[in-house]
Amino acid sequence: MCGEHHLDLVIGGVQRWGGQAMAVRHGAGACFRCVFEAAPPAELAPSCAAVGVLGAAAGALGFMMAHLAVALDAQQEVAGTLVALDLRELRPQQIRPARRAGCPGCDPHAPAPARGPLGPACATAAGAACSR
Repeated sequence: MCGEHHLDLVIGGVQRWGGQAMAVRHGAGACFRCVFEAAPPAELAPSCAAVGVLGAAAGALGFMMAHLAVALDAQQEVAGTLVALDLRELRPQQIRPARRAGCPGCDPHAPAPARGPLGPACATAAGAACSR
């Protein structure tokens, strides 16, 4: 939805001891779909209920997402930046993936992305709120 309306977006996810956050701005850097074309198979994406989430990891990722949102608002060049945080090793990684040709999320000539649940990770009561 944000891509359709050319709105900035910070998206993130947390599981076990870490997670990822990504800043997205329409037309600047890779978008979420450039990096994650589709939901992973169920065996590679267990639910949070099955594997757990360390509360501190959720807090750290929330902080990282807030930092990226403020940086986007301040026009800093963080669009397309993906930050992965591993609290066990205290090792953040920052990458800037390339845009993917034909990506339905950011290529204006690509067909519109399909809508629907992201997959097994959204198989909860909140799953109805999850969409591609």
